[in-house]
Order: sequence, then structure tokens, then C-alpha cells
Amino acid sequence: MENSSVFLEMLIDWFPILLLIAVFTYFMKKSGSSNMSDYLKNQIEEERIRNEKLERIATALEEIKSNLKS
Repeated sequence: MENSSVFLEMLIDWFPILLLIAVFTYFMKKSGSSNMSDYLKNQIEEERIRNEKLERIATALEEIKSNLKS
């Protein structure tokens, strides 16, 4: 009898956490979690573009610096 009461206590203790996980999963699926992956892909692409622009600016500044020295 004691084993079933321990199991029941564990189930009661974990129920709120499991309920939160289930609700979170439901809303993520309902809102379309693929939107999140698209968002992250867009963020990565924007970061790549920014890095390319910064690289071009750095190269141009180095050329200007070398031209001023000579």
C-alpha cells in the first residue's frame, strides 16, 4: 500500500510542472514554432550581411590609412 501512496504523492507533486510543459507545448505548436526557426534564419542572414559590410568598411579604412602614410 505504501508504494501506491508514494507514487500518488509523486504524481501530485509533478502535476503542476507537467501541466505547464503541456500548456507551453500547446501554445508553441498553435503559434507555429516554424515561425521561430524562420526568425532565427533571418537573424543569421542579417548578421552575415552586417559582418560583410563591416569587413568592407574595415578594408576601406585600412586602404585609406595606408594611402595617407605613403
